[in-house]
Amino acid sequence: MSATSSERLRAHLDEDMHEQLCQVGMETGLISIEHVLGAPRDGTFAQRLVNDGTLSPSQLSDLRREAAYRVARGEDKALGALMVNHGYAATSLISAALDQQRRAFEGERRLVRLSELLVQAGTLTPGHVVALRKLRALSFQ
Repeated sequence: MSATSSERLRAHLDEDMHEQLCQVGMETGLISIEHVLGAPRDGTFAQRLVNDGTLSPSQLSDLRREAAYRVARGEDKALGALMVNHGYAATSLISAALDQQRRAFEGERRLVRLSELLVQAGTLTPGHVVALRKLRALSFQ
């Protein structure tokens, strides 16, 4: 049985999360390239770093938060481009919302999704968000 476009998108995002976790870990000096080379991609890598004493649970939590932000940010940028291409929002509105998202993360370490910001602003309805997410998933066919 072949994977659905939603399953392919989920796998893509899981892969992005692994890559970002490794990238952030190396940028911060918490993990080395040796940890990353040959690291399992089965979802156990991060917990193995805690189990072997490389990371504390709080360090792992911080790395996951930053990696999740980066993955979400990339996904939101792609979704924003889709919104512009399909006439849901202007480029300037997407840019302003992405700036607001960045400030929320930098200030409060809180991830606010682009779609949430645009629904709050009245630019999109929850129905628009569902439709746009389906369009995004279709791009992984």
